[in-house]
Amino acid sequence: MARKRYSDEDALKVLREIDVYLYDGLDVVSSCRKARISDKTYYHWRKKFGGLVRSQLSEMRALRKENERLKEILTKLQLDKLILCLSPLELCRYILAKGLRSHGSEALF
Repeated sequence: MARKRYSDEDALKVLREIDVYLYDGLDVVSSCRKARISDKTYYHWRKKFGGLVRSQLSEMRALRKENERLKEILTKLQLDKLILCLSPLELCRYILAKGLRSHGSEALF
């Protein structure tokens, strides 16, 4: 059987469907089989999404995107700090080793 990738919204729909099956008295394995997912997937999604609703899901996605952007900024600032901490001779060696001279950094010399 081919593997299917579910979007976060689809996973939430399946979780709600399984909740209905569980409320009707089915056990987890039968509910998962009826929803066409494995019980391992069910428990993974239950751990990942918990009691989220769709609006919280979009908020979580926005926070993840913001977190990635902030990590990128932090990485650039750490590199800038490293460059500022280097002595001029070490900075020249670093630039030559990385091949940055050809990218318009001649103004540093």
